[in-house]
Amino acid sequence: MGVYSGPNSEEDGLVLAIDVGNKKSFSPNVFPRGTDIYGWYVDTKGDANAANSTLSRDTISSPVGNTPLKMAVTNNDPHITSYNSSIWNLANAASGETWTISVYVKASQSTTGELLIFGANSSGTYVEIPNTTVNISTSWTRVSYTGTFSNANTAFLQMRLDGPNTGGAGIDVWWDGLQIERGSTATEFTKEYTLDSSFNERTLDLSGNSNNGTLQSVISYNSDNGGYLNFNGSTDYITLPEISIAGNEISFDVWNYGITLKTSSIIFLTDSNEGRLLNVHLPWSNSTVYFDKGGDPSYDRISKSVSNSEYQGWHYWAFTANVSTGSMKIYLDGFLWHSGTGKNKVINDVTGTIRRIGRSNVSDYHRGYISNLKLYKKELTASEVQQNFNALRGRYGI
Repeated sequence: MGVYSGPNSEEDGLVLAIDVGNKKSFSPNVFPRGTDIYGWYVDTKGDANAANSTLSRDTISSPVGNTPLKMAVTNNDPHITSYNSSIWNLANAASGETWTISVYVKASQSTTGELLIFGANSSGTYVEIPNTTVNISTSWTRVSYTGTFSNANTAFLQMRLDGPNTGGAGIDVWWDGLQIERGSTATEFTKEYTLDSSFNERTLDLSGNSNNGTLQSVISYNSDNGGYLNFNGSTDYITLPEISIAGNEISFDVWNYGITLKTSSIIFLTDSNEGRLLNVHLPWSNSTVYFDKGGDPSYDRISKSVSNSEYQGWHYWAFTANVSTGSMKIYLDGFLWHSGTGKNKVINDVTGTIRRIGRSNVSDYHRGYISNLKLYKKELTASEVQQNFNALRGRYGI
């Protein structure tokens, strides 16, 4: 199936799959928070009208499969969003940064339009306007523009899409598939990726189960090793929706870059009362890796001390549990690192809404880099763990 990077990895039984290096799972450079232009600019921003035009949804076919925005032009210089106000800030920006705007567009007759990227200051007032004129034909065409901010006061990015500057009355213009990216290249349109309504970015679940996460702070992103998130150990974590793990087997694996040994939780699945259903402390009490299953207050737990060389740098960790046999195992870099026997407690279905990546139910925030994380509703075999390790080890220089 190849749902995430490393097409040779095991995918049977996947409940959750996040890969920060896969643009469909996480993209720190793609804006805005949705691909439906009408819904984003009109519904979300609360502005039901646009200058010199009337907006509506249209059912015509679109190359990106959305419901296009129709701009019925009533006068020259029609545009579908505003600027010069903090409510239009899309993202943090700065002098020297290069941004690329792309959108699919067509018109009832050939005309021209403009793509405008506004650099706004700290109060939201624009201070520079990189822009370009584009040709609009009667067939869907993806047009793009790349601009670099140069004003020292630029703090935010705003944007605008314009129809014909002259002779526009009576022309219909359709827009769809808007994408704004930090960088100098217009990449392939990514329909799956969106941002939520509070500007927090999301991790999109590649397993097909829609277990998408929400970043609870501005977690730092780095493109090295294909891409990873840098959890700061104090405020960074991701919340997940209700995830069913009912059954007798469960596994979890992650590519993690350890920095310093400190008490931290890397994944925490609970019931509605914070009852512990799955928790991995990597590590706990500064030097011990814990793997827990079962319910509070009686945990099934195995643990082992970890050395600096085993933890620091990029490593692949896998954790498996089988209720029927009581077996609990921890793998490090593809090989069995520790094992033990739990109390044969049934892994209950998760019915609450509290589950996290990078934090437990107390202040155990993870400190390290997380790149690729998967949750399985089965016990991975030793050969499957080795398979997952080999599929991505080259990406992390192991």
